[in-house]
Amino acid sequence: MRVFVVHRSSERTEAQRWFREVNSRDGVTIVPIFLNSSSTENWENVAKNEIKKSELVAVFSPKSCESSENAKLEISIASELGKKIIEVSAAGSNEESQAELVQAYHFQDEFEGCFDGGSYSSQTKFEMYKLMVETSEELVRRRQITNGFFITIVGGLVTGLGFILKEKIVSSEYI
Repeated sequence: MRVFVVHRSSERTEAQRWFREVNSRDGVTIVPIFLNSSSTENWENVAKNEIKKSELVAVFSPKSCESSENAKLEISIASELGKKIIEVSAAGSNEESQAELVQAYHFQDEFEGCFDGGSYSSQTKFEMYKLMVETSEELVRRRQITNGFFITIVGGLVTGLGFILKEKIVSSEYI
């Protein structure tokens, strides 16, 4: 999961260490995206593109980011793009932030939200289930057709090559 990290450059090493610890401890694969410099002329466009590609945005040490105009801009870009923003403190307990990252990684709430609660009737849930089954069956069917096509092509090539060698149209030294 790609996570864009809003941070102060002085805290980059600490932020990188924090994400490594989360990866190793929680068994998730989080790829934190750190911009190298905010002083280049196209920095804002680079930040916007990286935020677009990321699943969520983590603000490392929100208190220190409040004094940075670039960090504020990155946060506002993330808000405009509708990205989920998680705050991670440089010091203190981050259990809630870690839980949010792991939860976003596993998409548990989104999946369970489709089938839990009173927002959907039983008929709607059943229709969603039928749609999911039909879609997966159609995908399997298309894969089987594609595999059959390529198996036929490869079989034809092998048969043709065997015929050419048997009839000695081309000798085996050229193959």
